[in-house]
This record gives sequence, C-alpha cells and structure tokens, in this order.
Amino acid sequence: MNALADSGQVRVLGVDFDGSQGEALMSKAKALDIRFPVLRESPLEALQIPPPQVLPATFIISPGGTVAVSLLGPQTRQSLEAELARLGQQ
Repeated sequence: MNALADSGQVRVLGVDFDGSQGEALMSKAKALDIRFPVLRESPLEALQIPPPQVLPATFIISPGGTVAVSLLGPQTRQSLEAELARLGQQ
C-alpha cells in the first residue's frame, strides 16, 4: 500500500478497526510501517456499508464517493493496479 500511495496514482487511506487513537494509533502505524494517512474515525457509516467481516479489507472508492469494489484479504500493488485497470475499462 505504501508503494501505491507513493506513486501518486491514487489516494490511500487507512482505517484502524481496533479503535486505536492518538499515540497508540501512531505507534501501531509506525510498527506496521504504514506511511499513508490513517483515519481517526471509520468512514463506513458515511459510505453506507457494513463493517468488513474479514481483515484486511480494501475499498476502492469512485471519484463520486461511492464504493466501486470491496476486496477482502491482503492486497498488493499489482492486485490493486489490476483492479483499478479493470474498473477503468467499465
């Protein structure tokens, strides 16, 4: 995710579903080498989607602000770029 965030092609945001905040959240992100922003509050309610049943979960949000696709389990830069390419062909 860091490499994809660094590419500038998309905006990558993290969500901590454990409810960590403040220093605990920053420490967790540092320990996991997360170098993209991690939201302090879950966006799920605003997106009108239920919490994922499996973590990690990746949601690709359209430019219009709706969930274009939900991906469950670990993702790589390659898998996300392939999914973005697929979405771009629709």
